[in-house]
Amino acid sequence: MELCHADERLQRLEADPGFDAGLAPDTVRLFRRRMLQIRAARDSADLAALKSLGFRRSHSVDARRYRVTLDTGVRLLMQLDDLPPPPKVTVLALENESAGDTH
Repeated sequence: MELCHADERLQRLEADPGFDAGLAPDTVRLFRRRMLQIRAARDSADLAALKSLGFRRSHSVDARRYRVTLDTGVRLLMQLDDLPPPPKVTVLALENESAGDTH
């Protein structure tokens, strides 16, 4: 899958080993692991098949928005465009489940 980031900080979080965006080390590690898993997927069916992702539709009005669980309190919000091929994922934000805060 093609993957891009809506925010430069998210791009840096994935690419720069010394940058943590103020997040816990476990959250950063899981974020980077999820980026690898998303890039390796061929389409949304591959993402849905990986139960460990917690991949599901977001409660957004936009049907293309999904969320992936990172750890007990953080989830990754993303937009999935299946057409035209190849599928493209845009990472929108990291959200704290309890407070609704985004990073």
